[in-house]
Amino acid sequence: MEATAKKTRGWRPGYGWVIVALIFSSMGVAIGTAQYAFGVFVEPLEEQFGWTRTQINASLSFFAVGGLAAPFVGKFMDRFGARPVMTASLLLFAVSYLLRPYMTELWQWYALSAIQFLGLPGAAMLPAGKLIGAWYPKNRGRMLGISMMGANFGGLSIPILASFLVTRAGWQGGYNTFGLMCLAVAIGALVFIRDRPVETAHESRRPVVTDTRQDALQGVDVSTAVRTRSFYAVILAFLATSFTYQAVLSQIIPHLQNEGMALQTAALFLGFAALFGMAGKVVFGFLTERYPARYVLIGGLVTQSVGIMI
Repeated sequence: MEATAKKTRGWRPGYGWVIVALIFSSMGVAIGTAQYAFGVFVEPLEEQFGWTRTQINASLSFFAVGGLAAPFVGKFMDRFGARPVMTASLLLFAVSYLLRPYMTELWQWYALSAIQFLGLPGAAMLPAGKLIGAWYPKNRGRMLGISMMGANFGGLSIPILASFLVTRAGWQGGYNTFGLMCLAVAIGALVFIRDRPVETAHESRRPVVTDTRQDALQGVDVSTAVRTRSFYAVILAFLATSFTYQAVLSQIIPHLQNEGMALQTAALFLGFAALFGMAGKVVFGFLTERYPARYVLIGGLVTQSVGIMI
């Protein structure tokens, strides 16, 4: 009876999928709106305000704000948990989008972009890394791949949605819709995100036998990490992978429009590319459970490089 009661008070066996769904959704609205759909708004903003394409694209430089804030966001997440960080980060996205229809000056465009990118670490990569490891320690690779497919699902659906909204309700309607989407996911994170199963929280108070392999998966502390070559190699790898999101994805739609393609057709093309990205998340997540992660990473970077050159 006692065991049954404990089981009833704990999480349902499938609750981990709620966590995955929320990470998937958060990745989708964050990456989908900030990077995949960025190009949908370039021409409307040019026409509305007379800003040059260089001035509009300069807002992408504020991605550095999120990068510089990431260590502090990660520390906050370690201390207070993923739920407040995800919620606050998604609210920053929502505020950034909901205020854009009211902007009149270029500096306001930059300020709102900085607010958006400040929320990017806590809305995308950091929650996935923390939560998936806690909820799925044995098959974290494939579950991380599934949850991060949200970024590509956002790339598949959101540019198409944005192109429809821009042609029907103007760029203001597009940004208002983005803001409401981010607000909805923020509410979901606030209500449903839990850092780990209840059973794990109870077990963490009990003495356990040290497992060398598990310790290796948990990694080392910051002071030790910054003295290793591997730490800086990982930073360099993430820097390399960010080029695709910042320098390529955001410019595909404006480039195709320059080549004479209609907005909705260009958005559909970008969604087609994102569809392959979804498949790649699953494949590479599966491979990381069977082969050394560095080899899988090299394969991903090589594939990315070849695709860009072609």
